Amino acid sequence: MGISKSQVYKVILKAGGFRKYNHDEIIEAYKNGLSYHALEKKYGISKSQVYKVIQKAGVGRGVLKYNYDGIIEDYKKGASYFALMKKYGISNSYAYKIIKKAGVGRSLSESMALKYRERGGFRKLVMVPGKRGTLTATRIVSLPKHILQQLGFNGLENLLGRWHVENGKLFFEIKRPNRKKD
Repeated sequence: MGISKSQVYKVILKAGGFRKYNHDEIIEAYKNGLSYHALEKKYGISKSQVYKVIQKAGVGRGVLKYNYDGIIEDYKKGASYFALMKKYGISNSYAYKIIKKAGVGRSLSESMALKYRERGGFRKLVMVPGKRGTLTATRIVSLPKHILQQLGFNGLENLLGRWHVENGKLFFEIKRPNRKKD
C-alpha cells in the first residue's frame, strides 16, 4: 500500500512546507493595515494567493482592511490622493471616499497649492482647443493673484504682458497700460 506524490505534497503543504512566501509575515502585515494590493506587490504573489492566506488564518473579513486613520492623517499633512493611492494600495476614488466620509476635504485653492508644490513650483500648461476639438500647440498660462501682488500689482487691474526669449529662457514681462490723458 502506497501513498501518491500529490497526497505527500498536500500533507507537507498543510504542515507549512513548500511555501514560497511567509504566511505569518503576510498575516501580520495585513493586520497592520496593508491592503491586498499592497501585499500582492510586496510579496510578489497574486491577489487570490493573498486572499487564501488571509482567509485560512481567519483574519479576513471578506472586505479589504485599510489603515483609515493613517490615510486621513497623511491627507491632513498634505498628501495628495495620488500619494495616498501609492502608499496604501487603494484607488484614487476610494481615497476620496475615505476623506469625504471623514469630513476633512480641501478647498480648490488648497488643492491647487498642493499640486503647485508637488510639481516643484511648476504649473500645468493647458493646450487651447482648436478647430473641431483638436488641440493646438498654444498653451494657456494663468498668473495667480499672490504672484501679481508680489510684483506690485493689485491683481484686479488691467495689465499688459508680452513674452520674450533670452539665452534659451522664456520671460514674461507685465506692465500697466499707458493711460491716455483727456
